[in-house]
Amino acid sequence: MGDARPLAAVRVVVTRPAAQSAELMERLRSVGAVPVAAPAIEILPADDDTPLLECVAGLGRYAWIVFTSANAVTFTAQAVDAHIPDTCRVAVVGAGTASACASKGIPVHFQPSTALGETLARELPLDAGQRVLWPRGSLAPDTVADILRERGATVDAPIAYRTVTNLALLGIVDAMRDRRVDA
Repeated sequence: MGDARPLAAVRVVVTRPAAQSAELMERLRSVGAVPVAAPAIEILPADDDTPLLECVAGLGRYAWIVFTSANAVTFTAQAVDAHIPDTCRVAVVGAGTASACASKGIPVHFQPSTALGETLARELPLDAGQRVLWPRGSLAPDTVADILRERGATVDAPIAYRTVTNLALLGIVDAMRDRRVDA
């Protein structure tokens, strides 16, 4: 008798970065699928971490550190050894970023009504003239910093990590065309 699970033997490509796909891969296995790991992108340290290190060396001068991704939390926590001074409050864009902070022992002081960087920048309880640190990814647009500056903040926005295309993914296109994977 065959496997009665809904996705029995269905080969499913998972394109999330390896460090972020374990839960999805396990869920696919639990319904009978055969997950194929093929990260579309890789998350790597910044080419030059000097700007981030200089900012975190003076973290006490910031009123806020704003995280708009879990990856920014990971790389910044490494740079500060997961210690944020009490004088610096932490804002996160959403639940996933808050969870990343919690896993590093970083307290969260603000989360916006909607999990969007623009909303965080607009709703952050900010006084004009305050300094904000926004460690970000290499592909993040300047929108968050622009909104915070329009509100009177001084913003430092060092690159904390970079996102690069994983060229190995090109082989998955051939595998799909040859029907070696199903989805």
